[in-house]
Amino acid sequence: MKILVTGCGRSGTEYIHHIIKALGLHVGHEKMGKNGTVDWHKASILKKNHNKYDVIFHQIRHPVKTIASMQVTNSWKFISKFIPSISNKEIVEKGMLYWYYWNKAVEPYSHFTYQLEQIKDPQVFGRFCELLKVKADFSVFKKVESNTKNFHRRKHEDLTWENLENENKDLSDKIKILAEKYGYEI
Repeated sequence: MKILVTGCGRSGTEYIHHIIKALGLHVGHEKMGKNGTVDWHKASILKKNHNKYDVIFHQIRHPVKTIASMQVTNSWKFISKFIPSISNKEIVEKGMLYWYYWNKAVEPYSHFTYQLEQIKDPQVFGRFCELLKVKADFSVFKKVESNTKNFHRRKHEDLTWENLENENKDLSDKIKILAEKYGYEI
């Protein structure tokens, strides 16, 4: 079975990669493993390559948190190949465009969309593991979190909805609508 977990970069893909590995599957992080990959880059080519995967997970992280974290990414050259209008924007608006359009690109191909913040919820994790065809072993969270305390956390400025609205009100409104669709309270 080949699985793909994708969504925006800076949405916790490395964390989920470790969770899936702890569940006993051989997945790569931003590379292919025996059982698949956890890779935000793959969202850009899903339209052409979605049939290469048996299960596609769409991982979402709160938009304000993800957009804030995008302030420290060095991936804009890659992203701008797929969202050309992003090139001449300021950093926060780039993050906003990225979060909105990247997630919209994944939607049509996802078998399961979940919030990263809800992965420990028994229903969410149960469904996640059911699609992975593994037992829902909640002990993996403690194991992974104790082994990954020092993830490469990058310092960035925190943002609020007000910051996004001040940057681009129309886009902020679109992001709010999409975030609500994904189950976030705005």
